[in-house]
Amino acid sequence: MASINYKYGDLAQRRSVHKNPTSTSQAHSNTPPLVLTEEDTHLAISHGVNGILISNHGGRQLDSAISTLDALPECVAAAKGRIPIHIDGGIRRGSDIFKALALGADGVWIGRIPIWGLVYDGQAGVELALQILYEEFVLCMGLAGCRNVGEIGRGHLARVGLDGRVSKL
Repeated sequence: MASINYKYGDLAQRRSVHKNPTSTSQAHSNTPPLVLTEEDTHLAISHGVNGILISNHGGRQLDSAISTLDALPECVAAAKGRIPIHIDGGIRRGSDIFKALALGADGVWIGRIPIWGLVYDGQAGVELALQILYEEFVLCMGLAGCRNVGEIGRGHLARVGLDGRVSKL
């Protein structure tokens, strides 16, 4: 895994130039790289970032790379509410947004879906793709008994073990 700390020294300089809050991302700006682990999260917080982005930026193309949804709970636990946590990558359906929010994400980025819509039918395709995603999310909320986003929590998720047993998270 790439080291997260190779650009942290530039953080103070970037803050002196940019007035917006500094969070971490690799492909979206020149800020520090991937945040996928508890250690990455502690390091980011120790360097004073205002938020982190859980992202593997295509890392699933590599053998055995962790998914962003699998990395999220560890990072949320490490942050202990001190900074906002957003997730990027692996979001393909409204239920993925629901899962990310239930696991503690403060925000969910959906980069590929609008691009697919754009390729399909330009602006109308983007609007359609986002509408479908929204409807899937609202349906998932309803099926889980959630009337609003604030009601989404870990208790709405379960995991199936290798023995076939279902357990709450």
